[in-house]
Amino acid sequence: MPFSEVKVNSVRKPSFSIPIVITFILTVFHGYTTTARADNNVYRNINIGAIVDVESRIGKEVATAVDLSVQKFNNKNSNNFKLHIHFKNSTGNPLQAVLTANELIQGNEVQAIMDMGTWQEAALVAEVGKKAQTPILSFASPAVMPPSRSRHWPFWLQIATNESEQMKCVADIVGWFKWQKIIAIYEDEAYGGDPKELSLLSESLQQFGCEIEYSLALPPLSHLIDPKEALRDELTKLHEKQSRVFLVLHSSLSLATHLFSEAKDVGLTGRDTVWILTESVVSLLDIVNSSVISSIEGALGIKAYYPEENKAYQDFFMQFRRIFRSNYPDEDNSEPGIHALRAYDGMTTITNALEKLQNDEITSKALFDTISYSNFSGLSGKILFKKGVLLQNSTLTIINIVGKRYEALGYW
Repeated sequence: MPFSEVKVNSVRKPSFSIPIVITFILTVFHGYTTTARADNNVYRNINIGAIVDVESRIGKEVATAVDLSVQKFNNKNSNNFKLHIHFKNSTGNPLQAVLTANELIQGNEVQAIMDMGTWQEAALVAEVGKKAQTPILSFASPAVMPPSRSRHWPFWLQIATNESEQMKCVADIVGWFKWQKIIAIYEDEAYGGDPKELSLLSESLQQFGCEIEYSLALPPLSHLIDPKEALRDELTKLHEKQSRVFLVLHSSLSLATHLFSEAKDVGLTGRDTVWILTESVVSLLDIVNSSVISSIEGALGIKAYYPEENKAYQDFFMQFRRIFRSNYPDEDNSEPGIHALRAYDGMTTITNALEKLQNDEITSKALFDTISYSNFSGLSGKILFKKGVLLQNSTLTIINIVGKRYEALGYW
């Protein structure tokens, strides 16, 4: 797909009857409890789990966005349900993610789980959801989607950007500028080998007569005794390569911060170099301080396009900033990033499904099916699933890092 031309630069004692007690016991085994409302009606408590590190910046954004969606749902007098969110952290360990998912299902009796972990975590959590018949909403995306996913993981839904589209976009950028070779840099996750994005990217580049000259796999910072020195050594070696076009495929926030700083120090961010950042890396720019952004001034990046002018986004933006500033006064930036928007949309798929099921018995299958039929315009774009995967709004924004911020150059 071509892109537009760009230029780089009170409490009462309750009285229970036996039937009510029996009803209470039965409803617990269905994943919810009944509670008296102020208007003498009865609502059912629904538990939802979220696997995310709420101590990280992204986790704080996700928690704020999810809470906003839940508050909006719980404040509706017409609802027969009351949502309760249980946040748990997998610490980035896929095996811990399995334990966390089981704890949410067995201990907190959740009806669904939102998983914000990596793809390695998501695949294992999907297995847990399959065995427990609990809907799993995953925000991770593999480079190549398993072909039998809907049959193998019947309670799994993916709400994330398609990685293969990004690789095609990168190839188009490289081909547009007629760069013959590029160097790919990525964080080598402890539970995976070479990212499949490399294969997809290589295929896409071949259409333009381009190639990946060298791929640099960097270990997580937690594996390094002296991160600064280790990164400096690896980056210095890149001076020996012919290409001066560097693509950062994916990276954690901590590694990206060090990477950009060291790259600047060893002279790899000057006028004769080009840096391209994929969406997962660009999304980190919303949560880093200005000094990090300024270290890669001039870099090109890819980010998901979402409309910021509509009323829904503006209302969310104002509420988000107010709550985020109150809850996290030490954070410099209180604006929501793409993770917050997707988390809000993910939670909205659940609340919309519950609204449609108010007069029905809530079963895992009914909840999953209703979520999978979602069709609405969310903050992050169109929310519509096909065979468990989010249908993509193919519009991507190509950005240029300028000063301490970035500006849009064109669309793909």
